Amino acid sequence: MSRLVRHHYLMLAGPILSWITLFLLACPSTGFTRSFTDDSVVIHGVEIIEYGLYEADRLGRINEENTSLGSITVLNEETVRLAERTTRIRAEVGKKFGIRYIFHGVPNKAYIEHTIRVITPGLNKPSDPGPSSNLPQNGRAPNRQSAAMSQTTEQWTSHATLEQPAYDFFGFEYEWELVPGTWTFQIWYKNRMLAEQSFEVYPAAAKGLALGVSQPVKKVLEYMTSSECINCLRAVYMVKVLGKEASPALPYLINALSSYSKDNQTAFDCGCAKEAPAAIAAIGGAAVAPLIDNLASNLWTVREGATKALLLLGETAIEPLITTARSGRNLDTRRCALQLLGEFKEDRRIVPPLIELLKTDYFPEIRYAALEALQQFKDPSVMIAAEEVVNNGKDAGIRSKAAELLGGFREQRAVERLIETYQKKVEDYQVREAALKSLVHNHDPLKVAPFVNELLRERDPLKRVTLLQTISASDDMNYATILGRHLVDPDIRVREVAVEGLIKIKTSGDILRPALSSADHKVRIPALFELARRGEPAALNILPELLRDSNSRNRLEAAMILAQKKDNRAFEPLMEIARFKDSEAAATAIRGLGILGDKRALDLIRQAANQENLRIVQAALEALGMMSYPEAITYLIDYIAADHIPSLDYTYAARDSLIKLGEQSVIALISSLRTAGGRRLLRIRNEFKYVVKAVGRASFPHLANAIKSPIIEVKKNTAEALSLFRESDAASILVTALFDREIRHDIERYLRYIGQPSVKSLLHLTDEKNEDVRFSALTILGALGEKNALKPLIKALDNDKQRISAIEALGGIKEPKAVKALLPFLKDENANFRMQAVSSLGLIGDKIAIAPLVDMLGSENDHNAQAHIIEALGNLHARTASQNIIVFLKNENGQMRITAARSLLNIAAPDSAAALVEALDDQESIARDYAYSALKKITQADCGIYPDAWRLWLERNAIPEPAETQQDEMGILEYIAQFWAKLLKQLLARIIHLFPW
Repeated sequence: MSRLVRHHYLMLAGPILSWITLFLLACPSTGFTRSFTDDSVVIHGVEIIEYGLYEADRLGRINEENTSLGSITVLNEETVRLAERTTRIRAEVGKKFGIRYIFHGVPNKAYIEHTIRVITPGLNKPSDPGPSSNLPQNGRAPNRQSAAMSQTTEQWTSHATLEQPAYDFFGFEYEWELVPGTWTFQIWYKNRMLAEQSFEVYPAAAKGLALGVSQPVKKVLEYMTSSECINCLRAVYMVKVLGKEASPALPYLINALSSYSKDNQTAFDCGCAKEAPAAIAAIGGAAVAPLIDNLASNLWTVREGATKALLLLGETAIEPLITTARSGRNLDTRRCALQLLGEFKEDRRIVPPLIELLKTDYFPEIRYAALEALQQFKDPSVMIAAEEVVNNGKDAGIRSKAAELLGGFREQRAVERLIETYQKKVEDYQVREAALKSLVHNHDPLKVAPFVNELLRERDPLKRVTLLQTISASDDMNYATILGRHLVDPDIRVREVAVEGLIKIKTSGDILRPALSSADHKVRIPALFELARRGEPAALNILPELLRDSNSRNRLEAAMILAQKKDNRAFEPLMEIARFKDSEAAATAIRGLGILGDKRALDLIRQAANQENLRIVQAALEALGMMSYPEAITYLIDYIAADHIPSLDYTYAARDSLIKLGEQSVIALISSLRTAGGRRLLRIRNEFKYVVKAVGRASFPHLANAIKSPIIEVKKNTAEALSLFRESDAASILVTALFDREIRHDIERYLRYIGQPSVKSLLHLTDEKNEDVRFSALTILGALGEKNALKPLIKALDNDKQRISAIEALGGIKEPKAVKALLPFLKDENANFRMQAVSSLGLIGDKIAIAPLVDMLGSENDHNAQAHIIEALGNLHARTASQNIIVFLKNENGQMRITAARSLLNIAAPDSAAALVEALDDQESIARDYAYSALKKITQADCGIYPDAWRLWLERNAIPEPAETQQDEMGILEYIAQFWAKLLKQLLARIIHLFPW
């Protein structure tokens, strides 16, 4: 065993003669280190500046009694070098890993002594340690127990010089040291841990481990013992495919759980542990025992990962978990097994063993854990067991928990038992209180109230306080009468709790009103404020008296309530408090002035908006949003448009205030768009659409006028704001703007965005004399799939200026009648017409276009054209074309490979699976993602992005038959059948018309 240590030992070039000699020689090369007493040294902290695998030459050994071997190895400092910065260490003899660190403190270059501790997963030194001891077949140390039970610590004394690097390492010298798991280096000084660094030691391929296993399993073991995270992930996905066959990999998979992260967390390390639970579950029953052994691991990541795997194993894990809960080898494992059993809520066979443990187990921790698990089951036997524990249990904590569980059963028997428990005066008060809370929170107040009234006759006021607090926490109005009666209780504490409870449960004014005559300030004031907020005349008549109260909090609260009632008597107190240095009180008062809406406060509020205190600025902007004055609106707009915002950008707060002011803000913003310029215009424009959207339909009349403005900025921003509504009234305003040549292109885009609500208004323009407007309407209707635009758009194909737009619009209608008109353009001399026709045919989705597109793909040499055709074939789900597209997965053009993979995802043809597996190694990450998604869609399986796992899956599984077999051919036949059916229908209609008899 080598503890490769100490910056100072590393510098020695000869044998160690004595500790005194060691101290004298242990100095840095720059000069002799000064000696200081421990009292004169102040340590600010330790910085770990380097960690990982190291290489160094050996000098000799020195004794160290707190290590397994009783000695440590000394290395030559001059030969030390970092081989690899990593926290993943392969368990191999000869590997050295550790840390390089610096002590920070004063005085500089002080020489200090400290302790290094290495927390190991558990070293088990054989009686004759040496190179002959072999690692066992399962890759773990001999007689190794679970991590929670076997953790050991290696410790030695080290030395360092302040502000200069020091080293400490651990080296594997014997095979019995090769224990996988988490190894943690800790730096201690004067019984205080200053820093730590953890390493994950993972097993190397153990001797003989791969014998007698299949080639895929050998590959899994090779990957699992690799230092590369990507290989570990490959192995995990391969295990999912192999299932039970991969059981030799189980120790490595469980070891990988040390990096497990929950579903809502970013994957730790390389993330292989995130998939490990599912892989372990795929192995099946053989994984249960090792997982249960790790339920109580000292690493929470291992605990969580093992729990997830056992839950995935489901019913297979239940019996072993019950056995462990009954007779596990340590309390932690038993308790964890019980917690996990509670997750299997639907399995009733779990209940009897849990009840048995609850009644008979010696350990209170186990009985309590059994009770917690039983909470998940609403079984009558659970209620009976809880009753027995409440009656006869010896541990107060467990009896309290049982009372809580009993309250969950909404039966009269449970109510009676809880009442009986509380009434036993000799009982532990903790149990009685738990019984009362369970009664009040879980059962009908009409049944419980008489019992509570009886209890409130207690002479001890503290018990009455507890009772009232309990019923107040239930938030149930049925307890209001009980609380109201205690507003006149002799004890002040009881009266205060009663009024607090009445306010909390929002009781009626009749019950709370007597508190207004209370002589106690702490009862009267809260009741007064609550009743005044509700508008009670009696309270509102008294409230102004508090405007002169010596307590500023009371004055502020009274003024705020009066401000809500628009009572100007609040003005002066609020103005006074708004000038307080207390920012919280000042901010509240400023909001109150805004609520009051008195114009006299406008100057003070605007000044507050320019202060540096963020709380006051926020309050001032909110207050301005409550004051419907032009000056307030102008200031808010100026605030939004300003070059400098005090301290923080409160544009959002100013915008929210403008929204509250409604139509007036929209009018003012439109006016600002007309006059503003430069950066000011940009800021106003950014907020304009949000204000309009929030104000809603009330802004439409103003927007309808603004879109006719001669100023293009106003028109464009108005159009954008209208498009956010996506409704017919907004669309009708935008349609009128199609006649404006300056913004027609923008209007077309916004009407497409609005979608179907635009159709009705656009249909009125299909006969418009203005050809440009008419064609704009037709192209929008086509993009929206409106079939009434079909014939005019087909006719527009003869117009050179309109042809490209008409071809595009026909794709949006998705009507097979358009296919015949578009097919000739596949051979057009104009490349733009060809490509747009290809795209439109793909969008229409008629299978009759597949054969022409496949022919075209074979004759086209242009990359762009090929990409369009492949995209269209993908949209057509052309399974017969999959082999034609597969060729492009190996194209030298990266974008072409991406397009091919995306189309194959849409097509999902089984015969493309093998080619898609090869595409998982594509240089383009997007192509890899599409290939992965396509494989999942085709196979209904998930082997990650790892070709090895997918190849294994394809070897061992049949690809599910597609839902639509021979879809392409059937589509063509269906089209022909429909064509003849329609033709026959038209012919019959004509005959009936000619011969009506």
